[in-house]
Amino acid sequence: MGDVNLSERVPSTLISDMNQSVPSKVLLVAEDRVEQDRLQELLADHYTLEAAADLEETLQKVVVFEPQVIIIHLQGPETKAHSLCRAIRGIASGHTLKIMLTARASDMENRRQAYLAGADDILPTPFGAQELNAKVRLFTASGVLQNRVRPEPTSVGHFSSVIENTPLVAIKGFDPRGVITHWNKTCEQIYGYSAGEAVGKRPQDFIQDEGVVNELEAGLKTIGRTGQASLPKEWSIHTRTGEKRWLYSTMFPVLEKGGVEAVFCMDVDITPRIWVEEDRRLGYEKLRRALNGTIKAMALTVEIRDPYTAGHMQRVAELAQFIAGEMGMAQSNIDAIRLAASLHDIGKISIPAEILSKPRRLTRAEFELVKEHPQVGYDILKPIEFPWPLAEIVFQHHECLDGSGYPRGISREDILIEASIITVADVVESISNHRPYRPSLGLDLALNEIREQRDIKYHPDAVDACLTLFMEKHYQFDR
Repeated sequence: MGDVNLSERVPSTLISDMNQSVPSKVLLVAEDRVEQDRLQELLADHYTLEAAADLEETLQKVVVFEPQVIIIHLQGPETKAHSLCRAIRGIASGHTLKIMLTARASDMENRRQAYLAGADDILPTPFGAQELNAKVRLFTASGVLQNRVRPEPTSVGHFSSVIENTPLVAIKGFDPRGVITHWNKTCEQIYGYSAGEAVGKRPQDFIQDEGVVNELEAGLKTIGRTGQASLPKEWSIHTRTGEKRWLYSTMFPVLEKGGVEAVFCMDVDITPRIWVEEDRRLGYEKLRRALNGTIKAMALTVEIRDPYTAGHMQRVAELAQFIAGEMGMAQSNIDAIRLAASLHDIGKISIPAEILSKPRRLTRAEFELVKEHPQVGYDILKPIEFPWPLAEIVFQHHECLDGSGYPRGISREDILIEASIITVADVVESISNHRPYRPSLGLDLALNEIREQRDIKYHPDAVDACLTLFMEKHYQFDR
């Protein structure tokens, strides 16, 4: 930090506190022994470590071992880790710090719930040894500032070195007036301003990004008023050269005699992760458009051969996805239903065109040939690796709850809900629209068919949702 003298910038009471060290004890909580060993290997050279595998063992070691940092790395539902956080907060001292490791760190709702449960930070997986050690080191260092227990000799120079040389994490210090007191090397690397340019000034004196200044000022005011650390958040800055960077930041107070003596802000540059996520999103969007285009092309090959039913599969797809939405299904399921419905009659490509467009009712032999189209559609789609079981959904779209459908005659729980929804949409569209061998029979007859066969042939939830769409929400087919 150049010629900046720590003793000139830090309150004397704080310098006294830094002469009392807190042992760097870390408790690792992981059910999987392999994960325990991996975490111990990453941290073993720097900290005193203990491990726990379940709730009872964790709470026992929190009391006996008295760790400064608790790293929680559990598999399965996030709620399990959240419950453990709350239990730890219930028995641990107010200064015990935790890091929750989770593969869903990009999920904002999961992150919010984690902080409400008592987590101090979330480290996205996968993570490297440097990143993990940097965060644990910072938390143990901040523990020196906030806790005055178990005094042991140390030096101001040592703590200054921790702040100055901590890799990957930018550390800024502020006095109660909002003047910068600390600006480590990582700050210089991220923001592009040297310690000499930053220390002794306010952020608005040299940072041109109004959003950054407002974020910092709001955080300082809140911490000064409440004396509580801020919840970590993601935000973007523009560096001295105008480059946009994304930071994962948290701010915490240094308390003395009931007041806030100083505030420290820790920033981790997550720009590479944001870039990866954006590339992944753009790549997914590109694949999604390609998939939709491919499916439309496949559907068109059928409809070109059967002009009398042109648009049938598209109308069924639109109604089916609205039924699924009315049922409250997840977006992923709705997407699967829309795509499967867009292809549900693709097997008809194997049926002679003269049968498809025949202006009279089919003979028994002709209808038996038509009944093979679910099997043909399944055979066409099965080799393609879709994210959903589209081939199986197409295979089942003529099955009925009572087992009277085809081609396999399966019933009830053996039928996928996605297929049952398409069945209802298919029946309503087919009856209410023109066919080569007859005019439209009308929407009323179509709705009466699914109403009378509700929970006999057709899934009751799908029927109810379909009736609601037409009777209450005035749904209409896009012709």
